[in-house]
Amino acid sequence: MSSSFSDDNEKLSDEESKRYVRPMNELWAMWGPRVKMRIYPFTYAVYEDVERVMTTLTSYDKDKWAAAWSSIAKPYGEKAAQAEKAGDAQNAKENYLRAYQYYRLARYPTINSDGKKQAYRKSQEMLLKASQFFDSPLERVEIPFSGKTGEGNKIVAYL
Repeated sequence: MSSSFSDDNEKLSDEESKRYVRPMNELWAMWGPRVKMRIYPFTYAVYEDVERVMTTLTSYDKDKWAAAWSSIAKPYGEKAAQAEKAGDAQNAKENYLRAYQYYRLARYPTINSDGKKQAYRKSQEMLLKASQFFDSPLERVEIPFSGKTGEGNKIVAYL
């Protein structure tokens, strides 16, 4: 088949048009070095945490993906809350950011299931909590909005 699609009569065969799904171990082989270097989207990740999830997941099932990442996020959120209560700002910040990291990965690459939507909300919550310890904390602002039916009545911004 020609590499050009200029001919409208050319069609991809069924085999050629199938979506390629990268095997999980191949994805981990790509992600592993990025995790070690803390390259986006692994800015706050711990290599062993990511390795544990990536070597136990067997599919890209939306809710299993969200549950696996959320399960490692939750303990960091709990550690952060304990550190905050004890007045340990540095540990609170680090653990909230790590929880944010994993909840954000739980909703990756898009919010297309209930589990991923819950993870997205938790990622927002963890980032806001972490930001209390930033030099300039984030603030959630709701801006009134009147758009088309179904678009909602506010726009949420983080300043």
